[in-house]
This record gives sequence, C-alpha cells and structure tokens, in this order.
Amino acid sequence: MNIAKAMKWSNGLLFISAVIQTLTGALLFFNIDPVIIVVNNSDIHKYNGALLAALTLFHISLNWSWFKAHYKPR
Repeated sequence: MNIAKAMKWSNGLLFISAVIQTLTGALLFFNIDPVIIVVNNSDIHKYNGALLAALTLFHISLNWSWFKAHYKPR
C-alpha cells in the first residue's frame, strides 16, 4: 500500500474514531445510557480511545516528513 492510500484510510478511520469518541464521551458526561447499545458505553469509549491514539500515531508517522519540514528549527 502506498503512502497516499494509507493516508486516505488513516484520515477516514481517524474521523470515524473521533466521532465515536465524541459521542460516547458526551453520553458518559451527561450520564445517558443508550438502550440500543449492547456493550457498556464506557467500554466502547475506553477501547476506542486506545484505537484513536494508535491511529493518531500512525497518522503522524505517515506525515513525519511534513512535520520535519514545518517545525524544523531554523
């Protein structure tokens, strides 16, 4: 898989994971227990948080040359 294709997948999965993290975080914050979800909401939030962190690290590794180019001390 080339970098451009990996970036497309990374961006899409990061977006989906961020939306899930935001929704489950809001449900936990407002103490709302959705009936339609079979798994515990805090478990979804916890495991998706780990996935989000891993995807973020993967995304940064794909963009490392961009980071070096823009944040390199001059």
